[in-house]
Amino acid sequence: MAHLDTAQTGLVWHPAVTSMWAKQAARTGKSPSPGTLPLIAFAAAALGRRRVRAAGRAVLALSIAAAADVARNRAVPGANDNGCAAAGLAELAARFAAHPLERTDVIVVATGCEESGMGGASAWVQQAQPDPANTLVIGLDQIGAGDPHVVTGEGPPLLARYRDEDIERARLPRFHTAAWTDPIVARFAGIPAISIVGVRDGGFPNYHRPTDTPDRVEWDAVDRCLDAAARIARDFDADKS
Repeated sequence: MAHLDTAQTGLVWHPAVTSMWAKQAARTGKSPSPGTLPLIAFAAAALGRRRVRAAGRAVLALSIAAAADVARNRAVPGANDNGCAAAGLAELAARFAAHPLERTDVIVVATGCEESGMGGASAWVQQAQPDPANTLVIGLDQIGAGDPHVVTGEGPPLLARYRDEDIERARLPRFHTAAWTDPIVARFAGIPAISIVGVRDGGFPNYHRPTDTPDRVEWDAVDRCLDAAARIARDFDADKS
């Protein structure tokens, strides 16, 4: 599974901002969640004392301004997020067509609306209704730079965790992201899922920036992520013997 759409940029994605998250993630393996701040501001504006309410309203105003700034910008080229993974689906399909799994059908799912809330992944889960006992969803996102990692958990304000047995199946370095990726939708539906991402210096290179262009793709990183996905699929197939 990989998404075909790309994101709009804005000041909130400027490297001066995202580098602050990446530095903490590089130290801890867990990216902080800036999306939690507006939620705290909502509570402060509604429930706090006078000064707390004023501070909450100020943060909400900044959040609205940041969202408006993103809305007025164009979509980025999306080479890393998520062109490499979309192309990787075709590569993996070719591999499995040439050398099929013995006991497992491979379904290639290219989703839309990931950037606006994993709409494509949600539609697929609802329509396909895969059997959790016989399904493993492997997601690819931002695999065009850095080193392959398996996502352990996602999202603000509460942590949504992947299953320990699925994380261990990946046999990759671990990373928690404040963003969301398509496989978490399968996880919410009780379907085993693994999300593979490329991480460098605690973050995703050129994340939601106009600099996310094909000339910056690290093809070795793409190959290693695809190799990891293929290995995981073959291990899953072998477990059925």
